[in-house]
Order: sequence, then structure tokens, then C-alpha cells
Amino acid sequence: MKITYWWDCDDEFMLRVFHMWAGKYIRKTFSVARSSLVRPLWMANKIWLQLQADWAS
Repeated sequence: MKITYWWDCDDEFMLRVFHMWAGKYIRKTFSVARSSLVRPLWMANKIWLQLQADWAS
């Protein structure tokens, strides 16, 4: 089933291209951010789990 929108084919094509470009840009940015964030987040999580264990005991 084809969904028809209020815009015409050209706009739909442009939107698809924009979504593709935005998706690639976001993925690239996120992979860079993720690689620089994973280690601090991992350390923070480790510390947090240790604190929780200390509080529980």
C-alpha cells in the first residue's frame, strides 16, 4: 500500500535524500562521540556499582 502525502514527488525525494544524509551524519557523529564517551561512562558505572554495593552492606 502506497501512502500519499500532501507534498509532491520532488519534495518526497528531497526529504528522503535529507533523511539519508542526516542519518549518515548522525551515525558518524555518534560513533565519534561514543568512542570518546564509552570509557568515562564505563568507569562511572563501575564506581556507581561499587558505591551501591558499599551502601547495601
